[in-house]
Amino acid sequence: ELRAVGWGMPAPVQPPGEVIGRSKEAIEQSEPIAKCRQFLADADVPFPEANGWHVPDPPSIKARGGRDETVLFIPDIHCGDHDEKAVALMLGVVKHIQPDRIIQLGDCLDFYGLSRFDKNPLRFAARVQYELDVQAELYRHIRELAPRALCQQLLGNHEERGIRFLWSNPAMADLRVLQLPQLMRLAELGWDSEVHKEIWLADESFVVRHGTHIRRWGGYSAKAELDSTLVSGISGHTHRQALYPLSSHAGELVWCEAGNLQRNPPEWRTSFQNWQQGVVLGEFERDGNAFALNPIRFRRSYKCRIGHFELSA
Repeated sequence: ELRAVGWGMPAPVQPPGEVIGRSKEAIEQSEPIAKCRQFLADADVPFPEANGWHVPDPPSIKARGGRDETVLFIPDIHCGDHDEKAVALMLGVVKHIQPDRIIQLGDCLDFYGLSRFDKNPLRFAARVQYELDVQAELYRHIRELAPRALCQQLLGNHEERGIRFLWSNPAMADLRVLQLPQLMRLAELGWDSEVHKEIWLADESFVVRHGTHIRRWGGYSAKAELDSTLVSGISGHTHRQALYPLSSHAGELVWCEAGNLQRNPPEWRTSFQNWQQGVVLGEFERDGNAFALNPIRFRRSYKCRIGHFELSA
């Protein structure tokens, strides 16, 4: 049975137990430190502080307030062949984080009916409209959960199936109602009305794109993307989640593979694939090029950790 709705909303749950910590005074008075002091005193050896050795204080923590922009990157969904629990968990992350910006990295749609590959005849009928209905319902949920976020859509290779279909039927290619932003009802659903090929962040030092390279192992595709762009960035496409950092005299670069939210195994495979489900949270300096990436991995139990909170679907 095909259903376009029905995702449950996970609620954040405080993890059991308490965060246990001890003050500097408690550590100084602890039994091991006391025994160490007594042993050194008996041997007439001064405790390390007397020789100028000391444990450095932790670095100062600077509250950034509203200077950073939080960006939630949502990877490949493939509506119609999506994993409903993974999508529900993603919605819980949106509600919990309340990001400033949400970027879907492409392949939200699958356009299964427009594929050049062999198709399952039992699932072919009305497939395109069903996918669009699922996508519209999902984007409505995201807008309701994050009413202040800027929501943007990237062009993926599966969305390009729709564009190529129009190219193969040039008599209809200029109809506005058949253009991708109109098919996806982006403006109507409160999303940015443009489908972007790429988006630049962090003073144009970080690029967001769907991705073109696929290698066999996680991180290898990230390396290929970084080698081809020579700037930091993030992409979907591979359905894997990995970071590839690069350090040089010129500075620090990193590329992130964002994961996916598709069923595993998908309809066209019988075996479980080496894919990782999840999303990526980024923090970007509004007035500079500093940024931080935090991949949020969805476990097979459909749970994820964000700081001290655990979300489940």
